[in-house]
Amino acid sequence: MKTAKRIQPQLGRGLARALAGALLGALVATASAQNLTHRWSFNDASDSVGTASVSLTGNATIDSGMLNVPGGGGASDFGSVDISSDYTNYTSTTIECWFTETFIQDWSKVWMFGNGGVNANAGTTYQDFTPNRGNAQAPGISITPAPFSGGDFAVAGSAQLAGGVEHHAVAVYDYGANTMTLYVDGVYNCSGSMQNTPISALKSTQFRFGAGTSWGDTSFNGTIDEMRIYDGPLTPVQAEADYEAGPDTISAGPGALTAIQFNNPATVIVGGKFTPAILATYAALTNKVDVTRMSGITYSSDDTNVVNFGTDGLFHAVAVGSTTIHAAFQSQNAALVVHVQTEPAVVVHRYSFDGTAGTTTITDSVGNADGTLNNGSGTATLTGTGQLTLDGNASSGYVSLPSGILANLTNATFQIWATNLDVNSDWAELWAFGTNNGSQGVEYIALIPNNPNNHTIRLDAHGANGFSFDAPTAMALSNVSCVTLTYNYSAQVASMYVDGRKVATSTAAKVLYTIPDSNNYLGQSEWYGSGDPYFTGVIDEFRIYSGVESELQIAIDAKVGPNSVVTNAGAMQSLTVTMDTTNVDVRGLNVPIRVLANFANVSGVDITTLPETSLSSSAPDVGTIVNGTFAPQNAGTTTVTASYNGVNGSVVVNVVDTNGPPTLLHHYTFNETSGTTIHDSVGTIDGTVNGPVTWTGTQMVMPTANPAPDGSGQPTAASGWVSFPANEGLVTGLPNEASIECWVVWAGGAVWQEMFDFGQAANPGVSTGGGQYVMVSPHDGASGALRLEWFPGGLVLTGPSLQQNVLSQVVITHDQDRQLDKLYLNGQLVATGSNPLLWSSLPDTDNWLARDQWPDAMFNGAYADLRFWDGALTAGQVASSYATGPETIAGPALHITAAGGQITLTWPASASGFNPESATDLVNGPWTAVSGTPTVVNGQNVLTVPATQSRTFYRLKQ
Repeated sequence: MKTAKRIQPQLGRGLARALAGALLGALVATASAQNLTHRWSFNDASDSVGTASVSLTGNATIDSGMLNVPGGGGASDFGSVDISSDYTNYTSTTIECWFTETFIQDWSKVWMFGNGGVNANAGTTYQDFTPNRGNAQAPGISITPAPFSGGDFAVAGSAQLAGGVEHHAVAVYDYGANTMTLYVDGVYNCSGSMQNTPISALKSTQFRFGAGTSWGDTSFNGTIDEMRIYDGPLTPVQAEADYEAGPDTISAGPGALTAIQFNNPATVIVGGKFTPAILATYAALTNKVDVTRMSGITYSSDDTNVVNFGTDGLFHAVAVGSTTIHAAFQSQNAALVVHVQTEPAVVVHRYSFDGTAGTTTITDSVGNADGTLNNGSGTATLTGTGQLTLDGNASSGYVSLPSGILANLTNATFQIWATNLDVNSDWAELWAFGTNNGSQGVEYIALIPNNPNNHTIRLDAHGANGFSFDAPTAMALSNVSCVTLTYNYSAQVASMYVDGRKVATSTAAKVLYTIPDSNNYLGQSEWYGSGDPYFTGVIDEFRIYSGVESELQIAIDAKVGPNSVVTNAGAMQSLTVTMDTTNVDVRGLNVPIRVLANFANVSGVDITTLPETSLSSSAPDVGTIVNGTFAPQNAGTTTVTASYNGVNGSVVVNVVDTNGPPTLLHHYTFNETSGTTIHDSVGTIDGTVNGPVTWTGTQMVMPTANPAPDGSGQPTAASGWVSFPANEGLVTGLPNEASIECWVVWAGGAVWQEMFDFGQAANPGVSTGGGQYVMVSPHDGASGALRLEWFPGGLVLTGPSLQQNVLSQVVITHDQDRQLDKLYLNGQLVATGSNPLLWSSLPDTDNWLARDQWPDAMFNGAYADLRFWDGALTAGQVASSYATGPETIAGPALHITAAGGQITLTWPASASGFNPESATDLVNGPWTAVSGTPTVVNGQNVLTVPATQSRTFYRLKQ
């Protein structure tokens, strides 16, 4: 319901100059008059350069130097030539024409080369030029080569071409640069990718003028003055030279390049970025030429601390100040003094909903853009106390706002305080600005409290250059939330903040002021006609700013709340660092950290996610900082310190481990050299090797492209896999807290391969689908991710796909006591999730390596180590095991600190039987026991000894 077929028009002439350079790449200046292979001036039917004469069809005529095509409706009036012998040899080409469209008609073609046929239902292999591409009402070109099964790689500009006026169009298909580019009347219009397809891929015979109705489109109605085809790409300079020379004349060329200049504004906003736009002056041309997209231009800045030129091809405004930027092109130079300024965020619309209960006017106290409460006589109403209550579909109540609210906005901030009272109101829109057709949204920007795709807050910018991005969670239920959206078009970025914290960000290339906003709502979706619900909840305040509020100001706004404005927080006085608990379970979840700034005029401002705020842990082996949370690693004590603008605050965190160190239950090292058994070096459950595996002495290698089971659900004779005996408790007998650690080398291949699958197939012993199991896939078929899954209907955790042909460690921990699973890749935690299922709930019949319960491809790669642990490994233990590598078992961690002439040794109190030893010679020893009796602090043995003058090494020995 949220998608609709649409054309994606590009930006117009002025904006294209500013934005298109990085996308388009450089054009190769190789084509000129000597590359001209065909020319039809329509004085007659002849080709004055090649040998392809024009054949006329229907009512098409040649008269007075024009090809007249009186098309329209289902007419089949056109001229055609056979140039297939040339196209077989082209990789790049340019098609140039002068034409007049008498009557503007959507999708009519000035020219088309392809095999779709006239008035057919579809074209399968073609390229074309269309003056008005359907709803976009703008010119565009496309290429649809057969290798891509008819995919239409079309690009279109944004401005409609006038009818009854002659235009010059140059379509450049540059295979070397992988771009197709359209110039209209000498000026760049639009561009897109050629999908790495040479022109020779278009295998057809007829090049048609004025037809091209391969999709049953209306035929072109007008005249064509001249057509030219080149073997190779024309440059923008050559396009302008031909435009100025006009039809019937071959340009003598642009003349010498005499000067270049920047076509960029002299004032930019700090944090913004802009594409350099370069205009060139040529001796024989009247107009300046935009050469931005040509190769060979170099850029620099006198002060890179103010403005620098990035590897992305853009200038970046780094800090307030002024500097001179430079461009050099073919011995000419240009300079521009650029002033970088801050852009103040100014409230332009403010709705506080302070009208009298029962009234329907929603007052804009700043911008005089008052809104109207629709269905105000129903149960949706102003409370009279500064709130608007909307009861969703019960009354279909919403606020309509006047058009033009976006008209003057380039950079903007949208800020709303609201309470969501219906978590199930999928696709309801809290605010929306744009247009719809009464049923579907056409072009708009909207905030969605709960999108049903992943049940999170979504910002949806729909239409040309549209994008969407999501917060990590849905809008809170029954609690007021402050949701702020900053739209920084200057920096091409949009960010979302919830209760003052940044939660998501996205690239933003849609221009706000170009959105036609005749349908502006609070509480109603742009898709209301398609069944989207109305918002159910309470709105306290809504503000729109011109400009981007600072992240600090957004945090201050969230703290102060609706109905109040504090723009001067005053001097900072202190920082407070808080956590939900400072006694952190080492096997539990990460704990959010809150950094609260206390200013003279407002206290408790959450600045945790501000870029100026830094967080650190004094003992990273005890706990690390991950995205503003404290991630426990090993038992111990650490200090979390926050810093902001020279002010510090801290909190002491104890990481507690109530478990003993995990022990091995089963261990398979795959160091056999032959045979059909993998031996359990710790337990008693050996595995049976099936199929033609290869032994290297350190790994068991599966057959190349390990074949999937046959139609009966049984592996083929060429398949390799391992089975473990049934009903011996390999998995069902695991303790409440257990871990499985696997070291593999994945060689790539099909999706849904599985490293291991433990449980039972729907038809025991047969891989035909279904069953009950826990599995890990290195690259699933849902999102191409590393995947842990309890099936059916159980937990799914995903992380980055395994790298191919690289030894990787994958660890899953299943903690039934905490109902918590974790997934690790190469020593790093990548996902966590709640899981109430039990090991004992899994049948104990089909326990396999490299094979799964479905007829998927078998695992393609090698096994280096497999371990079953009694205990849920901590993040620190997983990282230590990864650092140690396969086949070697890491012992408990020993932490050593030196201060004040003393050495402090710390190790887990639960590591029974492990004692510290020291030596001054790491190679030859001798190792002697460290004297003293440790004390137990927060589950850790702590032993302090005097420091010595000699270099001393310490270890734990059992």
